[in-house]
Order: sequence, then structure tokens, then C-alpha cells
Amino acid sequence: MIRFGTLVIASILLLFLAAPFDRPADPEAPIAQESPLSGFELHPDFQMELVASEPVVSDPIDMEIDEYGRMYVLEFHSYPNNWSGADRIVQLRDTDGDGTMDESTVFADSLVQSMGIMRWKDGLIVTAPPEVIYLEDSDGDGRADVRRVLLTGFHQGDGEGDVNNPTYGLDNWVYLGNRRTSGEDVRFAPPPGGPRAGNARPGDAPSMDGPSAEDLPYIPSQAVNRNIRFRPDTYEIESQSSGTQYGFAFDTWGHQLLNSNRNHIFEEVVPARYLDRNPNLLVSSATEAIPEHGAAAKVFPITENPDYQILTDVGEITSACGITFYDGGAFPEGFENVSFVGEPSHNLVHADRLHRAGPALAAERIRPHNEFLASKDAMFRPVNFYVGPDGALYVVDYYRKIIEGPEWLSDEVLASGTLYDGTELGRIYRITPKDAPAADWTTGLDLGDASTEELVAHLANPNGWWRRNAQRLLVDRQAVEAVPDLETLVEGPSAVGRLHALWTLEGLGRLDPTHLLEALSDDEPGVRENAIRLAERYLDDVPVLEEALLDLRSDADPKVRFQLLLTLGYIDTPRAAEVRQELLFSDVDNEWTQIAALSSPYVEEGEVLETILDRYEPEYASFVQRLSALTGANRPWERVLELTGEAVATPAAPWQVPVLEGLAQGMDGREVSPEFRTQLGTVVEVFFDHPSPPVRRGALNLLQTTGLPADAAPFVERAVTLVRDADAPPNRRAQAVEFLTLGDPARHESLLTDLIDPSEATSVQVAAFRALGAVPGTMVSELAMDRWSVLTREVRDAALDVILARPFQLGRVEQLLGGLAEGIVQPGNIGWGDKVTLMRDIPDDMKRRARALIRGTEEEVRQETAQYVETVADRTPDPEGGRAVFYQSCAQCHALGDIAPGTNVGPDLMSVRGWSAADVVTEIVRPNASIVRGYELWRFTLSNGETVEGMIASETANAVTVRDANGRETTYARRSIQSLNSLEVSVMPDNFDELLTPQEMADLVAFVRVGE
Repeated sequence: MIRFGTLVIASILLLFLAAPFDRPADPEAPIAQESPLSGFELHPDFQMELVASEPVVSDPIDMEIDEYGRMYVLEFHSYPNNWSGADRIVQLRDTDGDGTMDESTVFADSLVQSMGIMRWKDGLIVTAPPEVIYLEDSDGDGRADVRRVLLTGFHQGDGEGDVNNPTYGLDNWVYLGNRRTSGEDVRFAPPPGGPRAGNARPGDAPSMDGPSAEDLPYIPSQAVNRNIRFRPDTYEIESQSSGTQYGFAFDTWGHQLLNSNRNHIFEEVVPARYLDRNPNLLVSSATEAIPEHGAAAKVFPITENPDYQILTDVGEITSACGITFYDGGAFPEGFENVSFVGEPSHNLVHADRLHRAGPALAAERIRPHNEFLASKDAMFRPVNFYVGPDGALYVVDYYRKIIEGPEWLSDEVLASGTLYDGTELGRIYRITPKDAPAADWTTGLDLGDASTEELVAHLANPNGWWRRNAQRLLVDRQAVEAVPDLETLVEGPSAVGRLHALWTLEGLGRLDPTHLLEALSDDEPGVRENAIRLAERYLDDVPVLEEALLDLRSDADPKVRFQLLLTLGYIDTPRAAEVRQELLFSDVDNEWTQIAALSSPYVEEGEVLETILDRYEPEYASFVQRLSALTGANRPWERVLELTGEAVATPAAPWQVPVLEGLAQGMDGREVSPEFRTQLGTVVEVFFDHPSPPVRRGALNLLQTTGLPADAAPFVERAVTLVRDADAPPNRRAQAVEFLTLGDPARHESLLTDLIDPSEATSVQVAAFRALGAVPGTMVSELAMDRWSVLTREVRDAALDVILARPFQLGRVEQLLGGLAEGIVQPGNIGWGDKVTLMRDIPDDMKRRARALIRGTEEEVRQETAQYVETVADRTPDPEGGRAVFYQSCAQCHALGDIAPGTNVGPDLMSVRGWSAADVVTEIVRPNASIVRGYELWRFTLSNGETVEGMIASETANAVTVRDANGRETTYARRSIQSLNSLEVSVMPDNFDELLTPQEMADLVAFVRVGE
């Protein structure tokens, strides 16, 4: 999968360290070809076996085991740029019963960019952009002879991010991962002639005629870049409130788990159906990154000879994919609520334990300094997972040399012809607890022939595979004869059995409100939560359900209370409004609680705002901002004027700032009424005269939304005077610069240019660069290149933001590339996001040049130091000897967690142990080749003539703190700094190949890797 991340290169002593130097004889040879199970480090409580490998399977990306034990594997040969129809689905068999697949037949071929399969009816749902199709083998020869288009209109060509990973939901919908749009509507394809599969609605009689093409529902193009759920039988389709890159999963209770390359697990907290009720509610995201250890978490690879490409953020999650929740019921204690995600760039599998932590889940690492599974083999590429009928976790290993698209590769790699190396290879592994028996499904299952009574019993199976497939089969059969057994199961001892029984009754159209009344008082929070969701369809017809819902107002579980708040948003009664307010104010500082309350179409935000302002507390700020945004977005201008007047007239109310910020947010894009514009002079006066900086900022934010009043010339001159006043507070001068951009900043070009000076506060320089960015042409990029050496990191970042702002002014981008070519700008000066822009979004000829410039320095350095690296690699490392080297040569700048305390000149090495030994040595002996942002060496010339060198530890408006190579920090007033210049060199000495012997270097690397 495409790996988004910064190619962070060490700039001070031992910034990145990894494994000892043992390596295969041929560094280009994949380790696992000769011995597929060698080179793995697995959690000690588990065992691993090979289920399938080449030649029976290659390039696997997804798999499915159906109710008869048939194993289907999707082979993704077309990645990254093959449009010839190379993808296919194979069916694998274990002919001798030894648990290993030894025979492969082609179920379907000629697929293009297919990225997901799911069992449905008697065949498979397959994502094959721009379509989602259904394939079936109707004559039993093992090859699909039925092909039906279900949906069409999806984006095609991303390689990931396009429609993927179809998943059967607890609620009987089919969910599709997606985060791209083709610019077209996603539509159902007209049904073929003849009887329509399935039923018109759950519980209705079969329909012999499908809907006409003009009656088919669709999702408009502007809502397509999100996940989608649909019901193929009943022609229902909905866009979700969030998107996933590659991977889609549910936990036991139906919470959606998603991922992107740099965010390995996030949860969709508020489904789209609730947000759609109140289109004026401005919600920037419906998801929350739930890892307690960070979204782009630290990882601990063991790869030998890793093949990192340009944008790999080495040692951090950078290619997360295939999010999977383990619900197999066979893993040991502590693995009841665990998610797995592939990290193919680092050749490992990361695992998190989930727990309830408010409206959203939270995730903690299973192992603090090791991964669940890691490989020494650089071609191990775990991209997806599957929980089988045996409770095992199946790891789908794409097993490729390169998994990046061409846009993320250096010219050298592209020219090497290795882009498709490994396409004939692939592996699938089975992970089980130690001493677990062999798989028993490989010679066949009989769930597809099970009776209705047997299927109902499987709804309480500890293994989610059996529960989901039993529910799917019952709903597909419309097995209404199962209702008595399902009603018994609803009252049974198994919580998951009760859960699936409720949703199966829903899928059969036989769910009764009496079932829900009992479920709403269930001992298991997850059952109560789902019962609340299920109750929504009966709220208009069964008043007693409303009473039962209101009784949950004090439920002990936060997710139950959150779901209750969402569901009560459909009820327009005084008692429901009272409970909604009670739930809101019990957790009013929580963002999700605010969104849930305001999503109701019956909420009177004006009344709520008045109530909350009367008893305002600081923790209410974000909620006041949301309420004010609703007012600014859709209330009559009389009310907007009234609220604005209250906010600017009150001299020192603590709620002024969130009200002004909310109004600015809500009014964005709304045409300002003439009456409101005549009152803007008052807002301008608040901006200039109010004693509170946050209030002045709020007024400025509002003006940036509305524009200036008609007669603005006196205000502009006042802003110019303030900018020129060197004795004014820097934040006021910076805001005055921003004020000038509300008019014509080109008129003030000379003034703004003079502000780009190290004697000026960082905030003033940043504001000046942003203002100059509004002036068309290349003047701002010329200025940035001319003064680059005196720009500190934050100012440089502002300059890059301006140069790479969209729509691109290509002349500015060309000058940045020129600065890179001339050595004015170092690759290390450019952050990950800007590198992505340079290699993805600008014209092709410029992208190629950017890629070469960013990658070139690293390649040159590696070549220069190759001989020394080889010499070090020939030594047998001694970790204990490395401990002494660490304290002698490293501890003055670094610590190694609690293992080896040191100083904070450089980062703690416990969290950055992901580089290969060869790369570490290269960066140690050539530290100046590419310097990490924030660790550049600066030279300060003070007004008394003294010269100081060091790193910039921190900056404020009036001072700069300098940290020297010994970790000592000294603060200097800006007025005492005559000049400063970046020396573009590292604090680290550049002669460590002379200071350390090859043996000492090898020992040091080994100690950092295995010191614990």
C-alpha cells in the first residue's frame, strides 16, 4: 500500500537505531522463499503456520472462507498501474487434509484493481472499481458464470482508497470501505430481466420485478468520498459520515473501526444518519483517533536490509491497512477485544486492546516495545487479515519487493525495473494459541446445509465467523420459521446470542417492540446500546418504548448514554427534550456529546445558548461556539445581529470569544446582509481597542468571514501605523498584518517585506509571509529563497505553506525546486505533508524533479559510506560492549528510556529503533547530509559582538532560547540579537567513523536494539 510518511533522517547522534547486522548472504534475496517461517518474531503465547504460498497463490490481498469451507483468495496483480485485467479470484483446496492448501483453481479473472471480496448468497460480492459486482458459480464447475453489476460510479485508479473490503454488518447491511470520488453519482445498476433476488423489504413477499432504472436510488457525487452501506436485495444505499483508506471492521457490538496509512485505528463515532438530521450543524469530522499511544504510533521492526522509500516515516506507522477486529473466541485471556492492523512498510503486524472510554473507544498497545508479529524479511507485506471458522487469525501477506506507487519512488528505483518484483509470490499464515489443534475446516464445512434450528444455535457461538454467517444465511433464506427459537435466544444466557438474535429478527422483519423492552434492561451494555438503535424505527408507533428509553438516562455505561442521546434526537416531546438536556449537561465538555445533542432537528439552539450563557463556565466554551455557529449559519439576520451585538458590547464576558468564533464559523459562505455590514465598524473597533487578545482575535476571525465595512480606509491606515510601531506587542502587530490582508496587501508589499527579519518576532514574520502570499506572482518565493538562511523553523514552514498553497502558482514551486537544487533548502527542511505535495500534486515534470532532489542526497551519502558500512556489518555485535560505548559516546545527548539514562539534547532512543543498522551507520558518519527539522545548528551574532552557536530550543515573541551541544540552554532577548543564520549542519560531529571502531559501532547498534 502507498506509504505516507516523512523520510526522517538522523541529524544528531544515533537518532535512528535498529537491528544487529546479521543479514542474508544476498541482500536482495527474500528470506522467506527458502524457509517461509524463518525470520519471524511472534508474541510468545502464539504459534504460526503457513496455510498457502506460491505457486497456488500470489499477490493475495483479501480472502474469504464460505459456509462450505471453500477458501477464496483475491489476487491483486494489477497494483500499481496494470489496467489489463490481471486480477483474479482463486479457490484454494487442501486435498490431503494436512491443513495446507495445495490446489488452486480460478474462480474469476479479468478483474481490474479489485480490492475486496465478501460471501453473499451463493457467490461473492467483489469490489472492482468503478463497479461493485456479484459473481456466482451457478453450474458447480468451480468457475463464476454469473456476473451482475450491483453498484457503479466509483473512483478508479488510486490503488487503495478506492472502494474496498466489503463487510457484512451486524445490522444486515453490506458496508464498503471508500474515501475517493469519481465525480459521478454512485448508483445501483438496473436489475437483469427475470425475478429479482431476495425480497422487496425484509418480511415482504418476493418481488418478481426489480425497480426501473429511473427509480433506483443513488448517492450524489459530493457524498461519495466516504464509506457506503447498501442492501443489494432491497435497493437501499447510504453514504456514511467517514471514509477509510484500506480496511474496514466492526467490533462485537457494531462500532466501526477504520484506518488510513498514518492513522492505524480510528472510530466512526457519529453515523451519518444523525448528522443528516441537522444540515446546519458544522462537524469537521465524525471520527476519533482512538490509540492512547498516538495515531502514527511508534513501531518496532526487526527487518534486515529494509527497502524504505522516499516517504517512509521510519519507526512510525506509515502504511497501516487491513484493520481487523479479533472475535474468534479462541485466543487466550487478554485478547477478547483486540484489533490487528498491517504495517507492510515495516514488515510487521501491530495489535491494540480496545476498551470503552466515553462516547468513543480507546486503544492501548498489546506490547510496549515489541510488535505482535514482525519479520526480518523486507518482502513480508501483511496487508489484510481474516478470522476463520477455527478462531485463528489469518495473515494475508502480499509479499512484494515494492508496495509504493511510482509517484513515491526515486528515479533510481523506477529505472531498476523492480516495480513488480514478487508478483508471482504470496503467502497466507495461520496464527493460533500455542498447542492449538490443526485447522479442521480445510476439508469442508456443512454450515450451508445446517437446519434453521442449528443456525439459530450458532448465533451464540463464541466465534464471530459462525455468528455472522449464521445470521446472514437466516436472513438470506428469510427463515421466518426461526422466530420462536430466536425469541428464546433473545432471553438466553449468551450476550452475543441475544445481540445477534435481535438483529436477525430485524433482518427477517419480525422484530417486535416487546423484544426491545427486555433488551433495554439487559445486563450487557452492548446489548442495551443496540436495543436503543433498534428502537428508533418504532418510536412513532409504540409510546411505551419512549418511556423505557428515558429510564436509561442514568445508565452506567457512557456509550449507552451517548447512543440514547443520539436516538432521543428523533423524539419531539418535552420529556425527551428534558432528558437530552440532562445528558448534555452531564458531559457538556465532551465534543461528541455536544454533536449528539445538536444533531437533533428539534433542538432550539437559541434557547440552549441563552441557558448556557446564563450559567457559563469555561468548560462550556466549545459548546457555545457550536451553538453560535448554528445561529450564524441559519438564523435570521436579526438574531445574528443581536448575538453579534451582545458579543462585542459586553466589556469582559468570558463567553465573548467562543460566540465570536462560532459566528465566524457559521457565517462562512453566507452572503452578509446589508444591515449586518453596516454594523461591522463596531466589530473593527473591538479588534483595535478591546483589552483582551482572544476577543480581538475573535473579532478578526469574524471580519475574515464577513469582509470589511464599506468605508475601511481609516481602519487600514490605523493597521499600518500599528504594524510600524516596533514597541507594540508582537501579537497585536501580527494581527494588524492579518487585518491588512482583508484589503489589498499588494499596497503594503514594501512594509511587509521589511518584517521578514530575525529581529522581528516569529509571529510577525509568519503573518507577513502569509500576507505576501496573497499577492500574485513570485515575489514571496523569491523573498523566501533569498532569506532562507535567516528564517527559523516556524517561519520556514509559513513560507512553504505560501509557496505550496493551492491553486498552485507554479512559478513559486519552481523557485522552491531551484532552492533545493542549489542547496539553499535542504530536504530535511521540508516536512512530510509538503513532501507529499511535491511528489503527488504538482505537474509531472516538476514531480520527477522534486523526487530526484529529495531522494538524491541520501543516495549519494549511502554510496560514499558503503565501504565503511560493509566493514561494520562484518563484525559480530556484542550488546554489552555496546552499553559501554553508549555511555561513553551517546549519553551526553541521548537517553535509552529507563535502560540507559542520558540527556535531552537529542530524542529518547527507545521510540526510534526502526532503522536498519546500515542506515544508522550511514547517518552517523554523514550527519550533515540531511538534517532533521529542529536540530539545525544556528549562529547568533549578538549586539555586543559575541557569537553563539546552538540549536533553537524554543521561541517566544521577545526571546530565543538556544541549546548548546552539552544541553545547556540560554535565553536571549530578540533585541540583543543582531543577526542569526542557519549553518545547515548538525550538532553531531561528522567524524564518528574515526571516533568509533567498526566493532564499537556494531556493538552500539546491538545494545540499542536489544538493551531491554
